[in-house]
Amino acid sequence: MTRQTWLNDGLFDLVPDAAHTLANRMKAFWNFNRVPFQPGVDARRLDRQLAVRAIVGPTLAIEDPQWRQSHAMQMAGRVMSIPTQRHVRAA
Repeated sequence: MTRQTWLNDGLFDLVPDAAHTLANRMKAFWNFNRVPFQPGVDARRLDRQLAVRAIVGPTLAIEDPQWRQSHAMQMAGRVMSIPTQRHVRAA
């Protein structure tokens, strides 16, 4: 949809912030630049409010027997090994 179509259909009037005015540009500039100074999301509080259960212990998908069964066709003919500490390079 081109800008000319918006103007002709009257849709441009329904979105007042879409008008190219100095005031709207200043408002957009101000809102963009104040974001770093706003408080962020408190993840722990959000988890409590949403009642998210903590993961007991993260595991690799390949360690899960149910995952292995559901992906057996994809893994057919492949030798899969579970990574151990000796496979992980020191950073």
